[in-house]
Amino acid sequence: MKNKLTILVLLLLCSPLVTHAGDLSFMASTDFASGDAPYALAAGDLNNDGDPDMVTANNGADTVSVFLGNGSGGFAVAVDYTAGSGPYSVAMGKINGDDHVDIVCANRNGNSVSVLSGTGTGTFAAPVHHAINTAPRWVAVEDLNKDGDVDIVTANADNDTISVLPGNGNGTFQPITAFTTGDGPYQVVVDDFDGDNNLDLATANYFGNNISILLGNGNGTFDAPVHFAAGNGTRSLATGDFDDDGNLDIVTANYGATRVSVLLGNGDGTFDAAVSYNAGDATRSVAVDDFEGDGNLDIAIANYDGNNVSVLLGNGDGTFESAVNYASGNGPHCIVLADFDGNDKPDMATANDNGDTVSVFLNNSKFDPEERTGSNSCFIGATGFESGD
Repeated sequence: MKNKLTILVLLLLCSPLVTHAGDLSFMASTDFASGDAPYALAAGDLNNDGDPDMVTANNGADTVSVFLGNGSGGFAVAVDYTAGSGPYSVAMGKINGDDHVDIVCANRNGNSVSVLSGTGTGTFAAPVHHAINTAPRWVAVEDLNKDGDVDIVTANADNDTISVLPGNGNGTFQPITAFTTGDGPYQVVVDDFDGDNNLDLATANYFGNNISILLGNGNGTFDAPVHFAAGNGTRSLATGDFDDDGNLDIVTANYGATRVSVLLGNGDGTFDAAVSYNAGDATRSVAVDDFEGDGNLDIAIANYDGNNVSVLLGNGDGTFESAVNYASGNGPHCIVLADFDGNDKPDMATANDNGDTVSVFLNNSKFDPEERTGSNSCFIGATGFESGD
């Protein structure tokens, strides 16, 4: 018996211990009225006051709604601006070289992207429309060719392509170049998956049930796509280093499977087989950050039919705990993360398609923000930012 106890103690001492720095906690969500059918949401500082603001793409109204934040988790009444026809997603970036943040939205029905130039005060000029080959669903902005100017990339689910619009730095763009993806790309993200300091692209392919990786050449062109199986109805994706090996990993929201899939990266643009975790009902959009200050990235998912958000805490080794759910508004179509109340903890916001609202969840987990490491929050930096789904 003594030998068995000794072996048990040794096993416990030698086993990896998973700890979480704080108790995960979000306040009940507060809803803010938006335009009709907000499909997507982005967060960033639109009026240069240091506080994150929000903008929604309102698919039912052909508008975007701008919410100016007060830095305490509250927002002014939304102001609407005309966009294109059927705005499906929205992004923020400094497009025209005046150092003010601009709004870019992808217009599915209008086969275009619209750029609304910012004034730096939280107001915006009338939109300028740029033609896209077909029905763009998702838009992201980044400098893809290292010329110092912000470019636009869209995911076009109807013809299985992405479109790249190289920016000239003055609000105009060079001719579009299209690149093939998998079947039904609903979202595109920009990151460096092979560590060569060139930006690459990843798409979530709804009909292909997979992701496509297009490695970048640093000049705005991309290699042929390589596909990796994800889950049924791969609708959204986010990136982060989930296992602390220095390589970027990917998580997908699988709308047809009510699950998320985690694909661990090898650092060369390839990924291990997907591992799936249960989430909520109709997982529509996914985002990544460290919510409880333990240095491990966690996952947040907007569940469209469940009317809630699921949070899966990361263990730092590429695995995740069971989902914890938080009630949202009706039909959360997109989720983004930012520190809306200035406590250095990532908060959540969802664009609620059926409720015509934005739900904001303030993070009141108990941890020292200085202990928090690793972030993939949806808050813009110097150049660009990707929107919600």
